[in-house]
Amino acid sequence: MIGCWPTEGTPTIARTAYYDHIARQWSRATGYQGGPLKRYALNERILTRIEGIADRDILELGAGNGYFAALLRRRFSGQTPHSLILSDQSQALLDIAHDEFRVADAEYQRIDVQEPLPFADASLDLILATMLLNELPTT
Repeated sequence: MIGCWPTEGTPTIARTAYYDHIARQWSRATGYQGGPLKRYALNERILTRIEGIADRDILELGAGNGYFAALLRRRFSGQTPHSLILSDQSQALLDIAHDEFRVADAEYQRIDVQEPLPFADASLDLILATMLLNELPTT
C-alpha cells in the first residue's frame, strides 16, 4: 500500500484520507530515521547545514511521524527555539508525531502545503521540508 501514491490533481480530501489511512504502516516502515536513504545519506547532511535553533521560529512542513524534529532537538540539545511547529496534512501522522516522538514545546498543526501557508511573510527563520519534496505533484 505504501507505494500507491495519490496521483497528480488528487483533491486535498482524498490525499489527506490516503495519508491518514497509511500513517501507522508508513511510520513503522520509516521508523526513527525516516528510512534508509534519510538515515544514511540525508539526515546528517541536513543537520550539519543548520547553524543552530536557539530563539529561532522553525516550521517543519510534511513532518510525517515527527522523527526529524526529534533529531534536530537532540543535535542542538541545550538550545531552545522561540517556536517549533510540526505540520502535516495528515492528522493521523501528527498524532503519531505527538505520541511517539513528542518534542517538548512543539506545536502540531494540520497544514496542506498545496494551500497558502497560514503564516505572515518573514515570520519564520527556518523552514524544513525533509519528508515532503518527493511527495509534491510536479505541477
